[in-house]
Amino acid sequence: MRAERQAGFSLLEVLVAFVLLSTVITVLLQVFAGGLRNLKIADEYAMAVVLAEARIAEVGHVIPLEPGDAEGQWQDFRWQTSIRDFELPELTAGVSGPPPLFAVSVTVSWGEGRAARSFRLDTLRAGLPPEEET
Repeated sequence: MRAERQAGFSLLEVLVAFVLLSTVITVLLQVFAGGLRNLKIADEYAMAVVLAEARIAEVGHVIPLEPGDAEGQWQDFRWQTSIRDFELPELTAGVSGPPPLFAVSVTVSWGEGRAARSFRLDTLRAGLPPEEET
């Protein structure tokens, strides 16, 4: 008599397939979680840029264009605005009544500990020219 062979998978084959499948699923979940984490970080940077640009836009309108510092908080973001005198002596020498220049810097920071992040935006703003003396 001939022994008939049964069709199907052995227990070892099923276990190997299960291990491979679970490894692939684990890797895919880690990639997906990393993508979500990076998306959150990119969103936070985008919000920091918007906040810094808004603070820069307020300088000279809402915030007086004079040397000084200001700080505050919006949601989880902390911001600091710094306005300093800025001079270009080689370009303004001999020019009567050039408008004063101000260096404006806005730093937005968020997070704590190792997750702390910050973004800084710098620009120059021209003030009103000095009044002519008669």
